[in-house]
Amino acid sequence: MGLLGTDQGKDFALEADGILRFRGRVCVLDDVEMKRLILEEGHQSHFSVHPGMTKMYQDLKESFWWSEMKMVEGHDAIWVVVDRLTKSAHFLAVSLRMSMVKLAQLYIRETLRLHGVPSSIVSDWDPRFRSRFG
Repeated sequence: MGLLGTDQGKDFALEADGILRFRGRVCVLDDVEMKRLILEEGHQSHFSVHPGMTKMYQDLKESFWWSEMKMVEGHDAIWVVVDRLTKSAHFLAVSLRMSMVKLAQLYIRETLRLHGVPSSIVSDWDPRFRSRFG
């Protein structure tokens, strides 16, 4: 149990159902696939409606917790790329300071290689996209 029951672990609780909670929120293990599923579910929630990164983070942090939830490996945002036809989504960890060159490389590596060149792109009007492609 490690820290449970100590001053360092006072915010953690192991519930009767075996779920570990941090300040009442479900603790998520260091499992990339599990985190991806949680992010995907949060993005598709009917309550979020296209929330943007901050709103989605605020909604998810009410129910879930993991170490460095807001920033992992220098990433502080999630770029959501959605196929309008199939409604499939790609969740790409990015930094708000990431250059257009890096974003383009990430798009090519993670999305374009799987789906090919799209016939059109709809943007949320991020200034980086407007200034380079607008």
